[in-house]
Amino acid sequence: MVRRRDIPPLNAMVLSGIVLIALLLGGCAQGGGGDAVEFTAAVNGVDVSTSEPSDPIELSGAEPAELDLTVENVTGDPVTVRYIRFEGQVLDMIFLTYDTAVRVDLEPGERRDVPTVVLDFFDLGGQASGYLRGHVQLYDEDRELLGAEQVFLDANGDALSTLGLFNLLLLLATAAGLGWNLYRLAQRRLPPNRFVRAVRFLAVGVGAGLTLSVAFSTLRIWPLGTVAWVLFAVIGGIAGYVAGFLLPGADELVDILDEQDVLDAVLDSEAPEAVTGPDGRTTIRLQD
Repeated sequence: MVRRRDIPPLNAMVLSGIVLIALLLGGCAQGGGGDAVEFTAAVNGVDVSTSEPSDPIELSGAEPAELDLTVENVTGDPVTVRYIRFEGQVLDMIFLTYDTAVRVDLEPGERRDVPTVVLDFFDLGGQASGYLRGHVQLYDEDRELLGAEQVFLDANGDALSTLGLFNLLLLLATAAGLGWNLYRLAQRRLPPNRFVRAVRFLAVGVGAGLTLSVAFSTLRIWPLGTVAWVLFAVIGGIAGYVAGFLLPGADELVDILDEQDVLDAVLDSEAPEAVTGPDGRTTIRLQD
């Protein structure tokens, strides 16, 4: 008879849930912003507050960009703006960053226009290409964040930039994992433990979700936010987990094949003989 495998124990199911929750919390965890200053920023005359995922600010390494700032100290203490950081992110990881040093001393309540800051994106081609979510951030002398403004960017980098290669590696790793699991399935050599099989396919599903999330940026479809890309990864992981849990393992396939062989032998036998043993059990003896 075909043996039935028990459902994974409770601790295994809890562990898999922890993995998914860790993915969610890891993606949603974001650093806090400063509130010492308020400012408006414009890149090449375009106010960053007006940028949208569907209408990002275009960046090119062919010529420098001009950043104009108006900063206001909203605290009761003097504040010194010492550094300006310009960055772009995918999957909440920084793929584009530029820092420049300034010195703007602000008394409590003072508002001042900062002289135009030139950002030279000469190595943009090697950093990123596609839609990015980013920030313009201001820091003090101790590199403490004073304030930040969100910006959406369209980086005109090279196809083989760091971001492009990252997306390619994710795709290759996911394809390799899926191909290997399918090969083991075809060879009837998947792990017999359902939980182990499920985790293997879960990893492939998460990789597929992350690959698709990055592709949304590199293909200039939409720069996904934290909730969106984590949701992609979680849905992919759940789909992979379910697929791995339901697919048969090596021992289950062998049991099915063994039972089928016995049934075929019984059906092909011309003169099967039923024999009752001392214990009252009846067995079938096949005649050659």
